[in-house]
Amino acid sequence: MKHSHAETNVASSNVREELLTEMTGALMSLQRLLMPRHFSADSIPITPPQYMVLHMIERCGVQSVSDIATKLGVGAPAASGMIDRLEQAGYVERTRDCADRRIIRVELSPAGCELLVGVEESIRQTFRQVFSALSDEELTELIRLHRTVIESAS
Repeated sequence: MKHSHAETNVASSNVREELLTEMTGALMSLQRLLMPRHFSADSIPITPPQYMVLHMIERCGVQSVSDIATKLGVGAPAASGMIDRLEQAGYVERTRDCADRRIIRVELSPAGCELLVGVEESIRQTFRQVFSALSDEELTELIRLHRTVIESAS
């Protein structure tokens, strides 16, 4: 029985949809499994969104509150609340912009830098354990695939 081009495209589209659904589920399961390991209350005193703020400041340098909100995809009040808690804990410092006193700049404190080192070591340790099931070749291929996806998403 010969299939038409349209039928082949539909079948191919359905297979791709199933694969994407399976990948989404796998990534969400991995995230659910890993998050508690990194951010347990007794070992890491910040939440995942707070970690994202600290990591962003480390990667991008001093940021305004509105820059942080935009990059996180949240409103300025939500970003400001997160920054308030991080400042109270001593992980960030706020300063007024010299050129425009209305702008508040946020930077990592020495304690924030130290905390990030600990969190990132915890993440690396977890990844060492999780990915120990893969061979060097499989891990290399996984890294290659992740880079392709990240490049596509950028």
